[in-house]
Amino acid sequence: MKISATILIAITMLTAFNVSANNNTIHKACIDEPIFNGSACVYQTNKAAKKTIILIHGLNGSALRDWRYQIPVLSNDYHVLTFDLPGFGDSDKEVAYYSPREYAKFINYIANRYAHGKAIVVGHSMGGAISLRYSEMFPQNIEKLILVDVAGVLHRMAYSRQLMKGWLKTRVSDDSRMLYHADRIANKVLNKVEPIVGPLSSFMSQYVLKSEVLDIDSSTTSAVTLAHEDLTDALSLLQIPTMIIWGENDTIAPIRTAQVLKSYLPEASLKVIKNAAHVPMVDQPQKFNKLIKSYLKKSGSVDYKTTNTQAIKNKEDGAGRSATCEDDVDAIYEGYYENLDIINCNQVVIRNANIENLVIRSSSVSIENSEIISTETALDVGQSDVVITASKLIGETAIKLSGSRLDLAGVTLIGEDFSVNGDESSSSLVFSVSMIDSKYDTREIHEFVKVDRDNPL
Repeated sequence: MKISATILIAITMLTAFNVSANNNTIHKACIDEPIFNGSACVYQTNKAAKKTIILIHGLNGSALRDWRYQIPVLSNDYHVLTFDLPGFGDSDKEVAYYSPREYAKFINYIANRYAHGKAIVVGHSMGGAISLRYSEMFPQNIEKLILVDVAGVLHRMAYSRQLMKGWLKTRVSDDSRMLYHADRIANKVLNKVEPIVGPLSSFMSQYVLKSEVLDIDSSTTSAVTLAHEDLTDALSLLQIPTMIIWGENDTIAPIRTAQVLKSYLPEASLKVIKNAAHVPMVDQPQKFNKLIKSYLKKSGSVDYKTTNTQAIKNKEDGAGRSATCEDDVDAIYEGYYENLDIINCNQVVIRNANIENLVIRSSSVSIENSEIISTETALDVGQSDVVITASKLIGETAIKLSGSRLDLAGVTLIGEDFSVNGDESSSSLVFSVSMIDSKYDTREIHEFVKVDRDNPL
């Protein structure tokens, strides 16, 4: 029996697009969209389901590749809506300003066209940053948010410093003093570069992306605009139930970013997946899917009014305790201290601590998830490199600096007089999604600044 050409073509199309009645069928449609004025490819499964879950891929990703292990599982219970972001996958790759804000407008267009009411939004890497911007611009469209190994939260200098430090580590020994010098080299290089690259985002939006003379691909555009995105306002306003998922071995979006997100969203759950890197939904799909399904079964709202019971317990357990680190390496301090002095020590870690007065001299120190609250100067730093993450510092002066370099992410500084003050020697600070409050300056801050006696914060 001969089969006509028309029937053969129809069979071929049905096979290619898997059109059938079961929930796991993927329906593809490439539509004209008005944000980037191109064609965008949209994928849906289980369109009859009452609740929609939107999956947003990351830089250089595509919907069916990045979410290949999630779409079949989620479509058993949900209307799964995903797409190739403009500039990637099968969507058009026109010369355009591919920023998180423009992508958020694109997602809003797609959601209004296809989603069934408020949606559950899952964003990975750059898609996580886009999800945060989308939640700030269109919160009425989101029921729950799942953030996966989010990129673009840290200031570009903090992120570049971490990448450069990691690269230098692979080329020096494991000796802590060598690693300390590698970190200092990274700092010095970036302090010189930042005044040059700072205006780059404005340059790109005004000149390069409005011209087809220069051949800049969508990956480059998206990466640069993501690096210049300040998500502080999105995090500050976020009141949507959220789960954070991270790959334990992620070197692209470091676990520090997860700590920052958790500090802004204290009622959000943070789940770290072992033996997974930047793409945990592909590295460990069963664990990833189990976390998502468990989270989606829960109900309830976010309550941000919490009491720091750990801080109270630390103070009870360590009342009257003081300590000094001198000429040491890799020391770790946790719990409560009335006074902690760190002198000429490298790779010191202070975590889950409550301190009344902290002095750091000629040292490299990392402070994580801690509170330093003083009636005078909370943190006094001289000739040192300090990284502070997800912490709060309160005092007459929150931080006093002399010739030092600080990297602060998810940090709150409250000073009766100064949030940051310096002496005649200049000090540099990189702020990522942080907040300062003093008689000189009160604001959310995400920038590189220099401080001295004449230029306090």
